[in-house]
Amino acid sequence: MRTFLDDTLVADNGTADALGQALDVARERAQAMGRVIVEVWADGIRVGDNDLTEPPPGPAPYAAELRLISETPSALVRSALLDAADAAAELRSTQTAAADHLLAGRTLEGVDALREALGLWESIRRVIVDGGSMIGRPLEADPAVSGLLTELQARLASVGRLMTAKDWPALADENGYDLSDHAEGWRVGLNTLADTLA
Repeated sequence: MRTFLDDTLVADNGTADALGQALDVARERAQAMGRVIVEVWADGIRVGDNDLTEPPPGPAPYAAELRLISETPSALVRSALLDAADAAAELRSTQTAAADHLLAGRTLEGVDALREALGLWESIRRVIVDGGSMIGRPLEADPAVSGLLTELQARLASVGRLMTAKDWPALADENGYDLSDHAEGWRVGLNTLADTLA
């Protein structure tokens, strides 16, 4: 199987015909160049996560041609930060919906929307922590987001207390106003942090 990493041939027919072998060869080459593989294509079709995590064995070639796309870790983290900034912008509407449901007495719908928002907040936090690990820089200490992280922890602790107390009006206020405004600060902070990686 002919295997290419960013348009450079890294394995020719007969040298790495199983998907696992080809991935190993390409991964080693990418790491030597300080890059991370982000996409894998076999005969023009994107390879699914199942085949990537557990490559099928076999003596026959996986495909006629395998193409792997790589990026620098900084570019990958920058892209993830920009996606997180977009998610922060969407959080405003999710949190406002949670608040509206809670104020209207639709507690189940409000709690569901709140859970969705909490999941997004956790995803944003993971991007910062995992991204920092990937590039060897503690992004959580960056001035663009460090204060936001501290404030987020306090606000989420407050949300937890209000949920436990079933104080729906106060929880609606926290989501509709305070956390909603906080989401805009995150959108700005994440974009600023992403710009430092450009």
